[in-house]
This record gives sequence, C-alpha cells and structure tokens, in this order.
Amino acid sequence: MKAYTGAHGYAFMSYSHKDEEKIKPLIEKLQSVGCNIWYDEGILPADEWAETIAKKLAGASLFFLILSENAAASQNVKREIYYAVSHDLPILTFYLENVNLSQGLEMQLGISQAVHTQHNTENDYAIIKSLFPKEAVGGVEPEIIYSTRRFHYAFLQEAYEDVFSILKIDRETRERKVLFRHEANHWFATLFTLDSIHYSPADEFNPTGQNVLYFTVNCDMDHDRVDHFSRYVSADFQILRPEAEDAELVLLRGRTKRKEEPVGSFTVDEGPEIPWMKNMPKTEDA
Repeated sequence: MKAYTGAHGYAFMSYSHKDEEKIKPLIEKLQSVGCNIWYDEGILPADEWAETIAKKLAGASLFFLILSENAAASQNVKREIYYAVSHDLPILTFYLENVNLSQGLEMQLGISQAVHTQHNTENDYAIIKSLFPKEAVGGVEPEIIYSTRRFHYAFLQEAYEDVFSILKIDRETRERKVLFRHEANHWFATLFTLDSIHYSPADEFNPTGQNVLYFTVNCDMDHDRVDHFSRYVSADFQILRPEAEDAELVLLRGRTKRKEEPVGSFTVDEGPEIPWMKNMPKTEDA
C-alpha cells in the first residue's frame, strides 16, 4: 500500500508500526474505494521526519486514527493526536481492538467520530468512506504537461467541478503550487482539455531568449439555459524559464466561438480579457 501523494485532500493516518500487518487489509480496501490516505510510508529517505509529519498534519483534511493498545502506548501517536486536537483537525478514530484509554486520551478523543467494528465488511468500509471529507475521496491525479530535473508542470481538471488548475510540483518535496486556477460559471457544464504542448529552448529562433513552455487549454461549454448560446473557448499559455525557481506563467490570448458558428470561425481576444477568465488569479500554494 502506498501513501497518497496527489493534489487533492487526504486523511493523515496515525497508527502504531507494531500494528502494520493488521491494518494493511483495511488501508488497501479503503484506498480501493477512493479514500486518499497519507501515512509515514510517504516520507522520503532524505526528509526530516518530524518536519514532514507536522507539515502533512497541517495540510490534512482529516486525522484518521487507528487505535489499539499499541497506538495508545505510542508517544509518537500521542503527539500526533495532541497536534490534531490543538489545530482543530477533524478526527475519525477506527478501533482496531477494544482499548483501555487513559483519562488524558479519553478527554482528547471525546468529541471525535469513531468506528468500533472489526468485522471488515463492505458496509464497514462504506461507513468509514462516508465519514471522510468530500475532498479526501476519489481525487483525480493531475496530468503532467512537462517535467524538468526539479519540477513537474501539471494540468488538473477537478472531479465533478467546472474547475481546472495549472500546478507546479516539486519532484523532491512533492510540494504543489497553483500557478493558475479557473472556476467556470455555474450555469455551464464545462469540460477542459489540454492541447498543443510545445517546448522552445532559448536559441536564435526564440525571440525572448528564454526557455518557454507553450500549451493550450480548450473549454467546451454547454449552457443549460435555452436563451444563451453554448461556446467553445481556447486559451493559450506560456511558462517562462520552466527549469527555474522563478518560472513565470503568462496567459497569452483566448479564442471563442458559438457552437452554431462554422468550424474555424474563432473570435480572437488578445491578452487575458477572455470571457471566462476576467482576471489572472494570484499564485497560491496548494
């Protein structure tokens, strides 16, 4: 079983390594039904253990505690519980066995949701999955646009939402930065696709003198109101210096047409003033 490393929400799993063999079937089954679970298998050999644990706890959507006598006696598990409680992280406790809790742990876990069954039936997994936050279930992995020695550049169409993002992913730390994010008007049923990826190295044929990654995002919008037209929209992007720490994303222009118009009859909008992207979003950490 592998720790979740995608771009969506995840549950941080806290457990005792003494119980590893017992919990493997549970985690594999939960992962198979779409639950995004991170645990310390996901720590790279060169990472600082405590820093990584704290960072993953801070970024989690749920604290998923696998509770046993071993876990209740583990100082590391206790520290993780106290961190989750002090940072108001939602807690879901799965009892691997009947546990005699200390008064301190009982107080810390008193307000958490809990699953006490050890039957491992399909219904048990469905109950646990239903208690996971929506963003930590069934995440879609980003599509890699281009990779350098240090970074992945990726395109993500978010599941069940009219949203796409362009991500910069550090290949070593797996940190994700949102370079661009667009959420479509809720009147539209929207499908975004990636197209026309081209990398231009800095040479005499490249007028900017910089390495540039070009790509296009196509958008197919079906309007659910009969008094409005459905449209196709395309937007051209470039990323300057994709190998560098200070890589810059630029929205070049957009092209739009009604579906009723002939193929090839796009109206060109120069610059970022595209009907479905009025302003460039600020860069933010994912």
